[in-house]
Amino acid sequence: MQFHIHTADCSHPDFIRLVELLDAGYYEQYGAVSLQYQPFNTLEDIRDVILIYDGAKAVACGGIRRHDEDTAEVKRVFVHPDYRRQGLGSLVMRQLEKLAFKRGYRRVILETGKDMLPAVKLYTTLGYCLMEPFGPYVGDELVCCMEKMLAHTDEARVHPSGYNKIMPRSEQNS
Repeated sequence: MQFHIHTADCSHPDFIRLVELLDAGYYEQYGAVSLQYQPFNTLEDIRDVILIYDGAKAVACGGIRRHDEDTAEVKRVFVHPDYRRQGLGSLVMRQLEKLAFKRGYRRVILETGKDMLPAVKLYTTLGYCLMEPFGPYVGDELVCCMEKMLAHTDEARVHPSGYNKIMPRSEQNS
């Protein structure tokens, strides 16, 4: 399969459709608990969206929105179940990071569920580190908040201490 990348905004119909699938999956997995997060996951503040296509079919997505002057928040990352375990989550995240850096952000933050182990593993593999919960997630025992400092190269990773430091690959997984 050959995938192609498309940038859009939150009003793109394919992004809306994929987010509806994401929300339905959350509801199926978590029931009514998932509804308490809906106010934090509205689309209107998401300025930039990445869509991944297999031919004409949108199969993965994610977006970023402004958190503060230097920080973008990653939102609504989703890979269609039929396309998982093919590296598309990583591709979406790398594209979002590039887009955030291009927009002038130097840090990216995100929130995911603590029990969403594949997502936590993906973000950790991509160099994200745990951080204190932010905004509406402060005090929420069900969430995991993570951050990554952005740098000019794909070799950049967040140092475990939390400082922006370029780490040699040999130190990244230790």
